[in-house]
Amino acid sequence: MSGRDCLAHASFAACLPAERALIGCCSMDGKGAWRDNVFVERFWRTIKYEEVYLRAYDGVEEARQSIGRYIAFYNARRPYAALDGRTPDQAYSHPLLLRTAA
Repeated sequence: MSGRDCLAHASFAACLPAERALIGCCSMDGKGAWRDNVFVERFWRTIKYEEVYLRAYDGVEEARQSIGRYIAFYNARRPYAALDGRTPDQAYSHPLLLRTAA
């Protein structure tokens, strides 16, 4: 199939060579563990539902800038219950304080 036919094809995987058709089925360690990608998948789901699906971008550059602003908001100003109401920047940017023996 040509590239144009692949874009119109119902199953994009049908356009890939057989050895590349398994792209989405493998985890990072090659063992198929779902937990390898769960945090990245949740992050992209959040970006899609809280940013991308709510906007009508006029072009790639506008989308890139808007998503960049959202990621900055996501890390610096959006508090998380799992982080005790802190932002990721607050939770992970500061080095752990080492306790010294008294």
